Amino acid sequence: MFCSFIPSENFSKRLLLTAAVAGVVLVSSFGATPAQASYLQRYLISSDAVKNKDIHFNAAVFADVQKFYAERGYAPVWVSNESGMSANAKTAISELEQSWQHGLRPDKYLSKDVLGAEYSKRRSVLARSEFLLSYGLALYAHDMTSMRVDPRAIKQKAEYWRAPITGESALRVLSAAKNDGELRSAIEKMSPQNGLYRRLKNEYVRLVSTGELSKAQVVVRMEGLIRPGQSHKSIAQFRERMGLEKLAGMDNYVYDDVLADKIKAFQQDNGLKTDGVLGPQTVKYLNRTAEGRAEQLLANMERMRWLEPNKPKRYVEVNIPSMSLWGFENGKAVLSMPVVVGRVGRPTQSFKAEITGVRINPKWTVPHRIRTQDFWPDLKQDANVLAEKNIDVIEGYGRDAIYHDPTAIDWNNISYREFNKYRLVQKPGDHNALGRIRVLMPNNYTIYLHDTNHPEVFEKDYRAASSGCIRLKYPEKMAEFLLRGHEASWGSDKMGAIYSSLKTTDLQIEDTMPVYILYQTNWLNNKGDIVFGPDLYKRDKKLIALLKQQGDFYMPQVKDRMEDGIKLASRE
Repeated sequence: MFCSFIPSENFSKRLLLTAAVAGVVLVSSFGATPAQASYLQRYLISSDAVKNKDIHFNAAVFADVQKFYAERGYAPVWVSNESGMSANAKTAISELEQSWQHGLRPDKYLSKDVLGAEYSKRRSVLARSEFLLSYGLALYAHDMTSMRVDPRAIKQKAEYWRAPITGESALRVLSAAKNDGELRSAIEKMSPQNGLYRRLKNEYVRLVSTGELSKAQVVVRMEGLIRPGQSHKSIAQFRERMGLEKLAGMDNYVYDDVLADKIKAFQQDNGLKTDGVLGPQTVKYLNRTAEGRAEQLLANMERMRWLEPNKPKRYVEVNIPSMSLWGFENGKAVLSMPVVVGRVGRPTQSFKAEITGVRINPKWTVPHRIRTQDFWPDLKQDANVLAEKNIDVIEGYGRDAIYHDPTAIDWNNISYREFNKYRLVQKPGDHNALGRIRVLMPNNYTIYLHDTNHPEVFEKDYRAASSGCIRLKYPEKMAEFLLRGHEASWGSDKMGAIYSSLKTTDLQIEDTMPVYILYQTNWLNNKGDIVFGPDLYKRDKKLIALLKQQGDFYMPQVKDRMEDGIKLASRE
């Protein structure tokens, strides 16, 4: 079995030289002889392929490979009796060698036996090489376009994310490639085709290739806060950590303007409050290792591969860690704003929903967790708390609904079951927790985009403060984006009448659009630099731990060794 490896230039050259000497032509251009078809068919339907210890068996992928060859009469794609391995086969091997750049394990897709056709023209060897390369490519396509972990293990649902490319369809596209360039392009297009993914991938490759993962790093130790202009014994460490020269005497311990500018730039690049104050959060980020940053990049690349590649004309995107929202139209962000997301104890779930309209003057039915954990303890202290917030206590629904006086209920002595027969519903108005605007987006989490009656939260840089819903800084702009072309568009007389009436009104939109609630701790700042943002809910850490646990995590090390002409990464 291949060890995990970084591609070898010598190996690639040796394969190309072999191809040149043999006068290889593309196998896809000629059909199978009966003998070729017979051996390949027998190999695919026998237990040999399944029992092959070199493959990471996936039943669906294996079935796809069998179906692909059955439909083409078992004609080979990558090998031939005359020349062994084709030029395209060697290109495919070269591309799979590079899979580490996406955080994948090359040895999962490549076996040493795949090279058998380079050394032997025995039909059984050719059949094995043909199968192993096709299976490796099909498995790679599956992993590049789907979740590699059990969704339940990360509290996710597969239905919200991209379904994997089938091995059959992937092989059909790859086998049609007429030359090296077409094949490389087809394989490259399996990865996300956007600028952020490429930036993250390039940064990961840089960290691995430059040896930064193994470089010693200055660790800063301090307690409390240090502001620009102050002196502190730890300033010398900060100067060294930021790459500044050592100053003479006590000047080396003064937090001067040069160091302050460096710290502010670092804070901005990492999504921190850009105030130049040295505190626990800034120190925590300064002490992050290169390996930690590399793992963060891999976690974010992994999640980006779950997203469907083709977005509709109009859609909304929220990134939880950056606490930001965008509205997209024709591939461009035409709307952006800060948002408030769930606090650590009540996180905002990551999912996809369909926006169907806007509710003006919404009522707020207090969710179960907030009702039991927040309101019930308050009611035990003061039953008037609901009246102050214009919240009704309702039992039942519709015509049978009964409105209760909250001061007439013994909140201290009712049981949990008795308490839960009451609904707490807040009347519409500026006092309402949802504000005056709520986006209609049905989902299983009762998480919505909405206005807020606490706009002061937006004055803070850290805005993980809600109970899970997403509060909008500019709800009117959101309504304008969603209701464009509607008879009650934002600013119209009809909207004005609805808004001032305080009557709850749903405005459905004709062309619904998706909203993607994402968890990406890497993003680009206004300068186009990669931000290594906070792992608010430790989802990066959980994802990387799962990948490691199931043997799907791979990070090449700087120390390499040569084996069988292949450059292998070693973790010795």
